Amino acid sequence: MTACSFIRQMLFVFLLLAFNIRVSSVSADENESSVKLTSLPPVFFTQIVGVPQFEPASDGKSLQIGDRKFDFGISAAGPSEVTYILNGQYNRFDTWVGVEAGTTHNRTNHVIFQVFGDGNKLFDSGPMSAGIRPKQVGLDVSGINELQLSVFNEGVASGDGADWAQPKLTRNQSDQTDQPGKSIYAIQGGGLILKLDANGEIAGLEIGASGHELPLTGGTRLAQCKQAGLTHVQKLPDGGIVVDRMVEDQSGNKVSVTDRFTPTTNSVRWDVDIFGHGKPWSTAIITGLKWHESRATRFWTAWSDPDLSEHGGRNRPIRNLLWHDPLETRPFTDSSRWYGGNPISGVPITGDFISIPIMTVIEPDAGTGFSIVQSPEDTLLYMKLITTADGRMEFQHRDHRLGGNHRVHFAMDLVSHEADWRSGLAWMVKRYPDYFQPWVANAYEIEGCGAYSTWEGELNAGKLAKMAFAFNWKASYDFPYMGMFLPPAENWRTFGATVLKGRSVSDRVASTHTSAKQLNDYSQRMRRDGFYVLNYFNATEFGAQVKGPANVNWGAPEKDPWTNCTDFLYRTIADGLLCDDQGGRYTSWHGAVVMDCGAKNYQKFLLEQAQSQIDLLPDSSGICIDRMDWLRFFNPRADDGVSWHENKPVRSLYVSWNDLMGRLGPMMHRNGKVIFMNPLVSTRIDLLHYGDGIYSEHNESGPDLNATALLGICRPVVAWTRIEDLSAIGPDTFFQRLLYLGVFPTDPFPGNDHCIVPSDSADKWFLEYGPLLNELKGRKWVLAPDIIQVVGGHAKANIFEVPDGYVIPVVLADKGVERVTVELRSRDNFSLKGDYKIQELLPGIDTALNIRAIWVGDDLQLQVPLHRGCAMIHLVRPG
Repeated sequence: MTACSFIRQMLFVFLLLAFNIRVSSVSADENESSVKLTSLPPVFFTQIVGVPQFEPASDGKSLQIGDRKFDFGISAAGPSEVTYILNGQYNRFDTWVGVEAGTTHNRTNHVIFQVFGDGNKLFDSGPMSAGIRPKQVGLDVSGINELQLSVFNEGVASGDGADWAQPKLTRNQSDQTDQPGKSIYAIQGGGLILKLDANGEIAGLEIGASGHELPLTGGTRLAQCKQAGLTHVQKLPDGGIVVDRMVEDQSGNKVSVTDRFTPTTNSVRWDVDIFGHGKPWSTAIITGLKWHESRATRFWTAWSDPDLSEHGGRNRPIRNLLWHDPLETRPFTDSSRWYGGNPISGVPITGDFISIPIMTVIEPDAGTGFSIVQSPEDTLLYMKLITTADGRMEFQHRDHRLGGNHRVHFAMDLVSHEADWRSGLAWMVKRYPDYFQPWVANAYEIEGCGAYSTWEGELNAGKLAKMAFAFNWKASYDFPYMGMFLPPAENWRTFGATVLKGRSVSDRVASTHTSAKQLNDYSQRMRRDGFYVLNYFNATEFGAQVKGPANVNWGAPEKDPWTNCTDFLYRTIADGLLCDDQGGRYTSWHGAVVMDCGAKNYQKFLLEQAQSQIDLLPDSSGICIDRMDWLRFFNPRADDGVSWHENKPVRSLYVSWNDLMGRLGPMMHRNGKVIFMNPLVSTRIDLLHYGDGIYSEHNESGPDLNATALLGICRPVVAWTRIEDLSAIGPDTFFQRLLYLGVFPTDPFPGNDHCIVPSDSADKWFLEYGPLLNELKGRKWVLAPDIIQVVGGHAKANIFEVPDGYVIPVVLADKGVERVTVELRSRDNFSLKGDYKIQELLPGIDTALNIRAIWVGDDLQLQVPLHRGCAMIHLVRPG
């Protein structure tokens, strides 16, 4: 079974839990170098049905595969995945695999067991079913950090037992150490000195004028590879160092690895180049550092959840309403986080991903901070951020093509800064502004609460304005079928009228027919009311109830080829059809098929549709692109020249997307049109390069809210909102999380599709918090270090710059707290000097209040009364 098939089966369903088991002693029949895998805590596990069982079970039953019984193991149900962090401490993994005795359903639906080490497949059992004897597995895991045990189903997932019996790890008994070696070379740049040993390995870091020494090691390594020959170290005239070496894998594949460290005015640049001849192949490319000694060290990244928590799975609500503050730092822990979202899932509700490739270390005792920033300009395919409890942090790049005269390049910057994560992120925003800032200035005018509706009737504009409403993402019912957004016709029958046939459509569909003129007239009316319209766009799905090519009448004349989506697909844009390894199509909403936007003919069609939007809908403000979750797939029928997956050339849809957006983005922006995006499990900064805003369909989920909020530190972010989410979280908590992170909700709006609609209770809450949300319009995060704190930590506070000054949401106060002191500190890049007018808004209270402010030197103390644990402070700039 292919990885793509597994992804498809796992779509929209998974389980991620923090599993906290005390490490036990080894069993009596093992020598002291071996440990039971079940005695170690997995960093996460997922399973489509139920939860994996880590034996021995509480009922004392043993595992049995065929006629053989085992004392301990992991009993899972495919598809499933269990991941451990080994930190290179073991050299062997042994287990037995098979379908649990007594299982009946899997006699025809086979199970496949696979083991991955640092992303590389180490073992594949082939199809196994009930009654087959167990297979013994013995693997070399030397140097591996991440061990992943996966179970795939051939056929329908049945929930039957797939056992990893008697799994054990053997410790690495060598005397090798990763303690820093003697420093021989030094690269000085950006307020830091990076030190290398005689072999070109990172051996230390000196930060700041104080010369604070950070003991660390690190470099670049390729998983399951060893060095072949000597290391060559060369000094450069600009003060840089180049380190060259050759590495080879167990099959004899060789590549040269070059690490180049170059001083810049504000960093030390770290470039990695990998080049090789011979046949193409792939292994994980790992770059990172390991900290040593400091117990006070704290870590931060742009995580979906700092605590890796999650609620989800088929037998639980699909939305993860649990939330942890993403602005807090944590000690180093064993963790494995995807960049952009877990690819086995279709919804971003887990705590195991990051949205920006940055790793930040804070040394509070020394008052210093340090970040590694991965360039978003690089080609990034599947990537993970791995950390360990003893201080290791590294980026793990997967599925890149090595050999074949192909060069792989990654660029990172090592950045010294103050002891605050904001400083590292501020550096990245300044270095890569095109990935954070809107391209079109009026994106800030559009900022505010959104809607997703086809409604074209009358509106209570005054009421919506009080709710901070700004724009409607015109829901996907206007076009004749998915992907044909503006057909070459005077008018056409709407898709909404088709899919809702036989039901009352008055509140969902404007009419059974529409036209470009009608859609543009709607945008004009919304503009007159002070609002905006974004039209629906989708680059990864096409058609409705698409049939196979056998249904195409190839000999018929093409009079109006667009009217039949199956004919149009196979006659015009069939090169974009995404299929699995067996040629099967992926299908989606109402029988649409999934497409690869990198295909020549399909991409040409998409660009023509975008040009039609520009030409025919001049009063629309732009588009919002849906369903970026499909971008996590590979196209096995195409070759992008850089990807290598399942031991063959493929095209990554991430590469396809960047190719499309490099054309579509400038086209829209030249005409003053904004591009909003719905990332889903493609929540990553490089894919938002041409984005002006975010409308995230799963921002009601705590992890997705965190990740997208950080993507939107300089661009508008709107959260999908359901009335049940307000009830589940509690309205005050719901709104205050959004205020804290600078995110706008979806307003109760007539005709909203599968999200909140007007009601007395919903309207009440939005009218009470609407004035506070209005204060956030045009906001950008202030990323100055150590700028704001709530004395005593009895509430949370953040600070944003707005066109006329600053706003400070003070939220989520401890129970019973009615007043807090907020301190603002002046910094080199942030000063509050001047006669600011300071006012406060409280939820449900119409009148703005003046609050007491005390200057302490250049710093400001605010005495802030709270209502329902919340206040919004507005500092209005003089003049």
